[in-house]
Amino acid sequence: LATAWYKGAQDATEFNKQLILTGNYAGQAVGQLHDLAKEVSDVAGVTIGDAAQTLTKVVGSGRFNSSQLKDVATTAAALNDAIGQSVDTTLRNFQLLYEEPTKASAELNQTLHYLTASQYEHISALERTGDVEAAGEAAAKAYSQAEQQRSQQVIDNLGTIDHLVRAVSDTWGAYWDAALGIGRSQTASDQLEVVQSRIKSLTDPSRPGVFGMGNIG
Repeated sequence: LATAWYKGAQDATEFNKQLILTGNYAGQAVGQLHDLAKEVSDVAGVTIGDAAQTLTKVVGSGRFNSSQLKDVATTAAALNDAIGQSVDTTLRNFQLLYEEPTKASAELNQTLHYLTASQYEHISALERTGDVEAAGEAAAKAYSQAEQQRSQQVIDNLGTIDHLVRAVSDTWGAYWDAALGIGRSQTASDQLEVVQSRIKSLTDPSRPGVFGMGNIG
């Protein structure tokens, strides 16, 4: 429990450190990054701890702003989980797509074959008009959607033994992730959930004494 508390608390420490070192280029507070890690965990199908580690690398790269964090982190986490692709490799691909949308898209598409002709033309047209930012967003979105979908297809097509091994691994990962939660700070969304749950409990018509005659007299 002491180890879990310490490691869970390290999420906030690492987030804060990377935000400071990059001049908070990501434009997020530590609490917001905790919430984002949970979202990445849900979408990518990884533990919150793994999502937080991936997100720490994304923030620490100093290359991605607040609107880009979720897609980049989710894709990186999903690819790492499904095929073992390093987070650094995925971040480098995104970086190139944002900086040189048309060129990077063409190069990645030579091996990954994920772009349709219309998608490529759209990206190219945006860059030709001088809107490199919009072209980069379109290029990154196409790559993100394709790779997240393929990551899930890889997992869905695992053999019986591989599925069994993965299920056992995921179960133990969930246990450890729950233990790490002891040390993680409670975010604003966590507190809101507690309040909403309490309100729901207090206003539940089936609860004795609520909206009834039990507490009159």
